[in-house]
This record gives sequence, structure tokens and C-alpha cells, in this order.
Amino acid sequence: MLEATGPENVDTVVIDGRILKRGGKLAALDTPRVIAGARTALAGVRERTKWR
Repeated sequence: MLEATGPENVDTVVIDGRILKRGGKLAALDTPRVIAGARTALAGVRERTKWR
């Protein structure tokens, strides 16, 4: 059964008492923080590789 399913089939995820996904949507995700971290990481990659 698990091999035939995907994230879209998971409604709720609770780990250690914390609700991480509810109603099919991530509940414990700080989107602005994730985006800022990704931008910082990309800037680091560009700097190290001299990619412009």
C-alpha cells in the first residue's frame, strides 16, 4: 500500500505531538524562512563557483 501512494494521499502527520501536516497542507513550515535560507544557499553556491 505505501508503495502505491504519494504525499498527496497523506492528510495528517503528527510527530512527537506536533502537527506537521493537516488537511493535506504543511502546518509547521515557515515559508519565508525557507525561502531566505534557499536564497542564502544559492548566493553561496554562486560565489564559490563564480557563477553569474
